[in-house]
Amino acid sequence: RPSEVIINELLQNSIDAKATEINIKVYKLREDDSKIAISVQDNGTGMTPEEFKEHMFTYGNVGSKGEEEAGGYGRAKAGFLLFSDSVKINTAKDGITSSVEATHDELVNGKFTLESSNANRLFNKESGTNVTLINKEDDVQTYQIRDAIKNHIKWVKRGIKLSYNIKTG
Repeated sequence: RPSEVIINELLQNSIDAKATEINIKVYKLREDDSKIAISVQDNGTGMTPEEFKEHMFTYGNVGSKGEEEAGGYGRAKAGFLLFSDSVKINTAKDGITSSVEATHDELVNGKFTLESSNANRLFNKESGTNVTLINKEDDVQTYQIRDAIKNHIKWVKRGIKLSYNIKTG
């Protein structure tokens, strides 16, 4: 299921970025809407604008990962395309905040704009990343997302504080 792929990849990206805190929020956009948002925020290393461009939307980008890191295959990007109607990403590193907000079609066609600013704080932290995805499937249920989170909690390393909050009704 796309929800499992996206939860797994977002958690792994946070772990690979050396995050010690990961917060997952799942919520309905509007009471009368079936759209669900998934937001994953971490205090990892974040990305510079150059790293963002190089890594974020290139499928199959395998870099030189250490033994402790499992990412680099581009599955998060594929998950964005499978699951998301839209995506919003904010990341901070080296005193620069970068952000992108794009619809599914903009992601598919590579027509999105990366914005950067000199603000060096993201959610009161020096570095980190926040990814928010809005689902495109009307049949994605909260329990599927909750189960995906619970299934992947066991893979989260010790020493990482993981919290999640699901509010959809």
